[in-house]
Amino acid sequence: MDMQKCTACNTDRLTNEIIKGKGYCRYCARKWDKERYYRNKDRRLQEQKERLSTPEGKKERRKWERSYYYKSKERYLAYAKVRYAIITGKLLKPIHCEDCGTIAKLQAHHDDYTKPLNVKWLCLQCHNKIPKTALLAVMGVEK
Repeated sequence: MDMQKCTACNTDRLTNEIIKGKGYCRYCARKWDKERYYRNKDRRLQEQKERLSTPEGKKERRKWERSYYYKSKERYLAYAKVRYAIITGKLLKPIHCEDCGTIAKLQAHHDDYTKPLNVKWLCLQCHNKIPKTALLAVMGVEK
C-alpha cells in the first residue's frame, strides 16, 4: 500500500485517502466542510427563507411538493389514513416498540403501502434499521 502525508494534519494516509491535487486527506476535508456548513448555516437559511417568500420561490416549492406527492402518492395516502385512524380511534398507538420493547415515541412502519392500516409500531432506532428498498421501489427509484 502506498502511503502519503496529509499536508493539513501531518499524518500518514493511504494514497486513495488523499484528495488529488490538494494534498490533504478526506478526513480534513470533511472536517472543514462541516465547519463551513455550521459557520454559514444562519446565512444560508435566511437566503432560503427569502428565496421561498418570493413568487418564484413559492412556485418552485409548489412544483417540488407536487412532484414529491405524485412520486410517493401511495405512501402519502397510507400515512394520512393512519393519522385519521388514530384520531378517530380505529387504530390505537401502543407505547412500546414492537421490536425492542422500549418506551419511546413510536412511528408507524408500513411493509406494504396498499394495506395502510397494517402497520408495525417502531421506535426511531428500530425504524432506521429497516432497509429503505421498499420505500425506494414505491417512489420509483431504482437502486
